[in-house]
Amino acid sequence: MATRSPAGTRAAALIGAALGAVAARAAYAAFRRRPPLGDEKTADEYWTRVNHRGEPVTLLEGPAFVAGTAAAVALTPGLPLRARVAALLAGAGSGVLGAYDDVTGTSSSKGFKGHLAALARGEVTSGAVKILGIGAAGLAAAALAPRPPSSAAARAVDTLVDGALVAGAANLANLFD
Repeated sequence: MATRSPAGTRAAALIGAALGAVAARAAYAAFRRRPPLGDEKTADEYWTRVNHRGEPVTLLEGPAFVAGTAAAVALTPGLPLRARVAALLAGAGSGVLGAYDDVTGTSSSKGFKGHLAALARGEVTSGAVKILGIGAAGLAAAALAPRPPSSAAARAVDTLVDGALVAGAANLANLFD
């Protein structure tokens, strides 16, 4: 297999970044024009919530970011198939679960601790579904990611650590509203 020159690698990265930016902007504009089919609310009413500081925030940035990332991963030249599938699984899984929680969630349980406490009481919240689902998506993506040859134990530890890193990063990104 031929290796790519540093200039070719940079060009592929720039192509991916440009495709991702265009896709994210297009997705944001499309979602902004109208809410999902069958909803009586305006797009602004559907996609706006009040955050923990009492400020209105849009829910559109998450789906737009996921669309842009998915486009970049799918269309960037030269990415190995396993890396491409792992990144799509982690990104799309996190995005779909985040959107599910944003759209269907209630204010009865908030935050990581609140959702896990509700789960301990036997109550399944949309946030708990998101937490567990993102963990599963991160673990599955980590298992698919290409790795150098090593022992089965080292691969298992790498997969668990990488899965926790993916899930932790997705949950950390959720805190920035």
